[in-house]
Amino acid sequence: MENIEKIAELEAVELSEEELSQVDGGAVQYKRPPEKRGFIIYQIGRGDTLYKIGRHFGVTVDQILAWNPYIENRNKIYTGAYLYIRA
Repeated sequence: MENIEKIAELEAVELSEEELSQVDGGAVQYKRPPEKRGFIIYQIGRGDTLYKIGRHFGVTVDQILAWNPYIENRNKIYTGAYLYIRA
């Protein structure tokens, strides 16, 4: 019962963009990255997967991972994060 009371006392906390960029050890890019010659910057949308994004742009998941080495788990991407995609 004590744990339930503690949970009920918790308040929602809004994170700044800087704090969001540190989520998961800094592996999530919520800040728009700098432009990179030959690449577009894609913001991950709700329901996106690397496979779906790759099909949309005509590239493979392995290529997306090579262009975005901060992605540590190919099965875990975050809505609002950014990816480099070769143009």
